[in-house]
Amino acid sequence: MILQAGDPNLRRVQGFDSDIGSPSFCRDLECLIRVLREEGGMGIAAPQLGIERRLLLIESKPNSRYPFAPQIDLMVLVNPEIIKSSPDKEYGWEGCLSVPNKRVKVWRAKSVLVKYSDRIGQSRTVDLHGFAARIFLHEYDHLEGLTILDRAESEVDIITEEKYFQEILPGLE
Repeated sequence: MILQAGDPNLRRVQGFDSDIGSPSFCRDLECLIRVLREEGGMGIAAPQLGIERRLLLIESKPNSRYPFAPQIDLMVLVNPEIIKSSPDKEYGWEGCLSVPNKRVKVWRAKSVLVKYSDRIGQSRTVDLHGFAARIFLHEYDHLEGLTILDRAESEVDIITEEKYFQEILPGLE
């Protein structure tokens, strides 16, 4: 079950995950992958399922929630660390599985350099740009106990999904 905004478990900052590859880690990872795909998300973080791990996933493809999403193969990022964020920012709409039926307009860095461990514990670095950077930063916030509601600058930046699909999305085509 996906935890919803207001649940105190979403406010916990996640500590270092040290049991990569263990049976419990693998079960948690498979659960996250299943929920991400079933719910049509672009990413998910372990705390959204009440899993106390510093673990997030990114996987993007066009779907009903994000019809113009780019194709990004599944990325498993354990213990991600932001090395560098670009000073250039973009203001864009985001949805969140923990904030259902809402879209929130937030500022995000256009690119981010990230150090992390993969699903087998290998150290990696990736430079994410555009939509991939936005997804990463959104999910990283969950590891830090934040949601998109914390990033909204005003109430006008929070709208219903219905309004988003009727008024905003047609202008993005």
